[in-house]
Amino acid sequence: MTFLPVVARELRVAAQRNSTFYLRAGAALTAFIFFLYVTVFTELGSFDSTRMGSNLLILISTISFVYSLFAGVFYTSDCLSAERRNGTMGLLFLTRLKSYDVTAGKLTAHSLSPIYGLVATIPILALSVLFGGVTDQQFVRTVLALFNCLFLSLSVGLLASSLFLEAKKTMTFTVLILGCLCFAPFFIGRVLNGLFNYTALHPLLLLTSPFSLIKSAWSGMNMLPYWPS
Repeated sequence: MTFLPVVARELRVAAQRNSTFYLRAGAALTAFIFFLYVTVFTELGSFDSTRMGSNLLILISTISFVYSLFAGVFYTSDCLSAERRNGTMGLLFLTRLKSYDVTAGKLTAHSLSPIYGLVATIPILALSVLFGGVTDQQFVRTVLALFNCLFLSLSVGLLASSLFLEAKKTMTFTVLILGCLCFAPFFIGRVLNGLFNYTALHPLLLLTSPFSLIKSAWSGMNMLPYWPS
């Protein structure tokens, strides 16, 4: 029997979709447009030429970060609940498939397009190293942070899809969880610092936020907070 048969089938189906190609091409084109934006305005003197590399890194990675953060809302938040609404989930378990086969298959199939989209922006993002002001370590850490954020978002969407049946509820739950993960550590840390002066706890809370991870990747310093986050 094929290992993870649902994964193999779903990957073949997803690879043949026209939307997979269009999304990959669209992501690369969008990154290239923002690259031209930074280049043109740097030549016109609107941006500091010595910071062209860092400006390009921050701009494109910020757009990729927002895309990765909301990928779970649009790609995986309704993958399992749709099967349950259509009444086809039970048919899958009439075979020899296990729960992890179905879960891994749905996650892999619905992750293919956003992963392709993110990968398509990496060559444009790498140009920031060539323009100077950005080290190869900053570039690598930024790419890892983006993929980590994408995996987090897709996993939260999959969790929501397994808990709720209606598409609106799954999308709302995904947005709420991702919002809490991003903003709650900053809010809770400030409250604790203001009320109890827990200055040591604030950095630990920020480690759970994807925002602090991407900011740490940009900084090029403070290597220690990056890896725990």
